[in-house]
Amino acid sequence: MSGSRACSKYEITRRAIVGSMIRELAMVQPDSHIAATLNRLGYHSGYDKTWNETRVKSLRNYNHIPAFARGPERPWVTMEEAAGILKTSVTVVRTMIRKHLLPARHIVKHAPWTIRREDLQGPEVLHYVKAARPGKTAPRTENNSPLIPNL
Repeated sequence: MSGSRACSKYEITRRAIVGSMIRELAMVQPDSHIAATLNRLGYHSGYDKTWNETRVKSLRNYNHIPAFARGPERPWVTMEEAAGILKTSVTVVRTMIRKHLLPARHIVKHAPWTIRREDLQGPEVLHYVKAARPGKTAPRTENNSPLIPNL
């Protein structure tokens, strides 16, 4: 059996999980960061080696996964990028995610949250950000309760 090896069901499943994670992470991270995330999670490449930029790139190319590209045309952003776009803090973005005002995905621990760029323009999101700006008081209703609960 030169050059090939049999794969167990576990190995095939593990490869599928790693491939899915790389596909998701490539939307918001360069290959070097993807490698670091996979290593923190304890995943190894096919020959039980740790991940590096070259191994991630090779797997991406083999599976026709597009590389991460910086720029405003990307449909997905990280939590930090979302905070920059909205001109607010990461804490405000995290709170909106927790309160389900801003849809976001977090595929695994140690991976960044991914947020669709278009969701940043939702009326609830923009209203929350405006109300959460430092020095501003939360908008109130006629009975003096906050317009945005738990702010």
